[in-house]
Amino acid sequence: MLLVVVVFALWHWPYLSVWLSTVTHGEIYPTGIRVDRAVQTQQAISKYSERAATAGMPFSLDFAQAAVTLAARTAPALAGATVLWVDDKPGNNQFLVEALASFGISVIRAYSTQEAIERLDRDSYSLVISNVNRPKDVNPSVRLSNCPVRYFDWPRNVDPVTHGKTLDEFTKESNESPQAGLALVELIRQKSDVPVIIFTSASAHVLADRCTEMVTDRGDILLQYVVSALALTRWRLLSGKDADNWAADTRPSSSAEVSTRVPYGAAASAPLGASRGRGGASVY
Repeated sequence: MLLVVVVFALWHWPYLSVWLSTVTHGEIYPTGIRVDRAVQTQQAISKYSERAATAGMPFSLDFAQAAVTLAARTAPALAGATVLWVDDKPGNNQFLVEALASFGISVIRAYSTQEAIERLDRDSYSLVISNVNRPKDVNPSVRLSNCPVRYFDWPRNVDPVTHGKTLDEFTKESNESPQAGLALVELIRQKSDVPVIIFTSASAHVLADRCTEMVTDRGDILLQYVVSALALTRWRLLSGKDADNWAADTRPSSSAEVSTRVPYGAAASAPLGASRGRGGASVY
């Protein structure tokens, strides 16, 4: 009886697989069922959208869907890309991490500047994402000499009355005793041009810096930028083309308020100590 069922299934497999796919929302093979990544993506994005709405944070499903569409078109380039995400409260980003994973992008967590630097020295990463404020992550010896920042308004987590200083004084203080995420960017730029994105709810619209690709608080724009930047960088690496001049193609397609700068180049296949420097020369 079992043999009859197997023969019947194989004989009618083209029709049976379509039917099973509609039932399971998965990709069907004679050897098993693989859950459709598109379903995983939509679930992750929907969950993050709900969280953003609850927190009063901007999020557009249309913008996020643009990242999904691009990821589907560039899947071979995204496969194997690895992102280092530095945040002391990783639960805030879990659904975005799940969305990136559904694109075929591997996301590795780090919880402090020290752990991030150790991972960058040891392994290869295509891109780094970091928050700014990690209260327990102190780097007293770091000064922002290569990557100075400027605040043109007060961050949401700073009360100017309690702070008791002017905005210019706050900016100076931020460069002399930077918060953890800004200190991390400075340390990275001492060794590498691996692209860095700052993801922060407190400083997204008031912080200008020299050394990151983008500062934003929008998960939808983050997804767009990560997918477009990684896809273009990795395609050019795989094809042997120079990746120093592709910035115009990697900007988010929305008109959302973000701060962008020109990426220096591709460090997708090299660890921190061996990645490309500015102008193509080694910085180590």
